[in-house]
Amino acid sequence: MFKRIFLIINLFFILVGCSNNNDIVIDFPEISDSDTVIIVDIKGAVKTPGLYSVEKGVMLYEIINLAGGLLSNADRDGINLIQVFNNNTSINIPYISNNSSSKLININYASIEELMTLNGIGEVKALAIIEYRKETMFNSIEDIMKVSGISESVFNKIKDDITV
Repeated sequence: MFKRIFLIINLFFILVGCSNNNDIVIDFPEISDSDTVIIVDIKGAVKTPGLYSVEKGVMLYEIINLAGGLLSNADRDGINLIQVFNNNTSINIPYISNNSSSKLININYASIEELMTLNGIGEVKALAIIEYRKETMFNSIEDIMKVSGISESVFNKIKDDITV
């Protein structure tokens, strides 16, 4: 049944074709002939969100491992690592809210996505932090003000949410 739907969708895309460079392209994982394979769409606080082809009976921790693992700001309390999946499904791994003072973002190791969760830090500033630390690791949270674009007012917004 799933194979028929998959083939119909692919046929539709082939017949319609791409009309411009703004078309959305969806990369489908390989589909096995076996009835024991399911497709899982994992999103949220994982390193490599996307579609994964897995065996029925797979546990959540195995899917998370396929997706590169959890981000440091993943809400581990909000997930059941031994949950079993037997049908095609979508999973959203929640992030810890910025209001949680118990989980600090380590500015020496945080991903761009993690840095962008900080108040006042967008993609440009997050990339600047990552570029800066390639040359010099941060010794204190105040060192982040040495990064171009991180003023004292930005620092004051994030100082309670970061660590080294």
